[in-house]
Amino acid sequence: MRTQVPSQRAGREGCPRRLSCVSLYTLAGPGSPGDPGDLIAPTFVAAFDGWVDAGSAATSALEHLLDDGAPPVMLIGLIASTYRKMALAHALLSKGAPPKEIFRQVPMPPFKQSSYLQILNRVDGRRVAQQMVRIAEADLGIKTSKATPRMQVELLVNELMN
Repeated sequence: MRTQVPSQRAGREGCPRRLSCVSLYTLAGPGSPGDPGDLIAPTFVAAFDGWVDAGSAATSALEHLLDDGAPPVMLIGLIASTYRKMALAHALLSKGAPPKEIFRQVPMPPFKQSSYLQILNRVDGRRVAQQMVRIAEADLGIKTSKATPRMQVELLVNELMN
């Protein structure tokens, strides 16, 4: 199994435009030639916060996370949390709340706030509500074994991105 650690030199090279990316470096595993601590090639994974605009980068990031052993139910929880925050922020924005109030209730680093507001202005509140229902259905599907957990989360991400 690969071990990944965040890069101290994370840059934007190789990161798709308009996405928040984390640079991860894969460490050589036991039995590999050289020192097990040697850094191999960087892998770029789109952060979940960028999934609203991420398209195929989301499915690629999901594949990396699942292949590295992330539990599907944890990933669905993370997706659900992201969408709940987005729904709350969108509702506040729709009611005319100032950005300071929005980010008091939905904390976000200052450097991300303006791009997040731009995303919120493009989001359809009804679509977000429908997507949250679909997230809940996928969560229930995992917990009631309607399909494999991996398949449930893969189908969910594909539906959310289309």
